Amino acid sequence: MAEAAVLRPEPFGQALAWACRPGDLGASGLLVPAEGEGCWRAFDYLVEATTAPVPLPVWEAAFDHAAGVVERLIIALNADDAGHHDLALAVVEPLAHTGEPGAMQIMGYWAEHDGRLIEAEDWHRRAIDAGNTYTLNNLGLLLADQERFEEAEEFYRRAIDAGDSDALVNLGNLLADRGRFEEAEEFYRRAADVGDTEALFNLGLLLADQERFEEAEEFYRRAADAGHTRALNNLGNLLADQERFEEAEKVYRRAADVGDTRALNNLGNLLADQERFEEAEKVYRRAIDAGHTNALLGLALVCWQQGRRGQAVELVERAVAEFAGAGQEKLRVLAAGLLELWRAEGDAG
Repeated sequence: MAEAAVLRPEPFGQALAWACRPGDLGASGLLVPAEGEGCWRAFDYLVEATTAPVPLPVWEAAFDHAAGVVERLIIALNADDAGHHDLALAVVEPLAHTGEPGAMQIMGYWAEHDGRLIEAEDWHRRAIDAGNTYTLNNLGLLLADQERFEEAEEFYRRAIDAGDSDALVNLGNLLADRGRFEEAEEFYRRAADVGDTEALFNLGLLLADQERFEEAEEFYRRAADAGHTRALNNLGNLLADQERFEEAEKVYRRAADVGDTRALNNLGNLLADQERFEEAEKVYRRAIDAGHTNALLGLALVCWQQGRRGQAVELVERAVAEFAGAGQEKLRVLAAGLLELWRAEGDAG
């Protein structure tokens, strides 16, 4: 050990040169050039591969070297996400009290997240008065959650006028919930025209509820093609309701392949209705294993229809318990009624 090399920190310039040096086989160095003279950033894969939290002194140094208010606010949001809320608050709150619009928006967001709704509304309104148009939509959401619908509509419309496309969908939702379907459709279509996939899905829902099935199918398909997985399940339901069973099955399978457990349950129902019981059972079990407890009832019915009545009763007993634990009272009552009926039939037999 006496002959072992002693580790000593090298000079900063030497350490920086080493970190920026390309690795073997032409790989990038640990640091790569960033915007701004003399600025460097960590190589992307290095950041993605790390699992250790960023130490508090690094966050403090980041604030000390931030290039302006916007960068400090971005660092504060990231620090808060990393669990350093007190540090982030110490940076953002003073800026908010000086009237910085972005800082006031963040203070409103944090207050709302903590359930301090009066304070959140105050910060949102102050940010808006200071010219922050991004928080118009946020205030609309806050007001809508409190059922202050007329005020929410006003701020959604102001957000839309300021170019916020998210507010188009939110206003559409508010109008649809209020039964103003023609107006809701208008705003959903406007949002869909700028590529909002949630608007495509919601428009499909709205049109299906009005029995405008061809139009609903079009928008469900557009939403599904844009990556909206719930749209696949709803498209499957639409096709099944029109007795287009082969098409529905294909769509349900697509949805199930991307992890939609409701589609698994619906696929099980479709197969069971066609008396393809063996396939239905496999699908129901997949849904149950994925946490979709509703599939317990479908599997129980399949077992009952195949004469496996003891197993069917056990599944319904499990369903009653799980629905009760999850607070799903309507499903619990349904399962309990089915259980009572089957037990009575067993006693009579």
